[in-house]
Amino acid sequence: MEIIIRDLHIRNKKNNMRVGRRKVYKSEQVRGYEQDLHDEIMSQYRGPVLEGPVRVVLEVTQPDKRRRDAHNAVDCILDVVQGLLIKDDSQVHDLRVKKIFGKKWCLKIVIEKMTPAESSLFGCG
Repeated sequence: MEIIIRDLHIRNKKNNMRVGRRKVYKSEQVRGYEQDLHDEIMSQYRGPVLEGPVRVVLEVTQPDKRRRDAHNAVDCILDVVQGLLIKDDSQVHDLRVKKIFGKKWCLKIVIEKMTPAESSLFGCG
């Protein structure tokens, strides 16, 4: 499955969390971004939630060359994808993130079901 989301500024949770009364809260910015991302995914995908091992490829296109850590965007995206496209983010056996410099913000999410043979290729054994 492939989902393309254009003109949505990619947010990360790392610098947008608030602490209070022994809890950590998402900021309004992060909650708004997650809702926008959720709505966009729902408008493009109506299929079943995938179960079993999956490969996730995220292509993040950003409009400028400011330094951003690609891995910080992953947490927010996987939080939203969980329950909509995949059952749980622990299913992700292969995760790839590509950072591309372009003219506008764009996020491409590709999720593929992995065969048992593919998923067993990963490991130190």
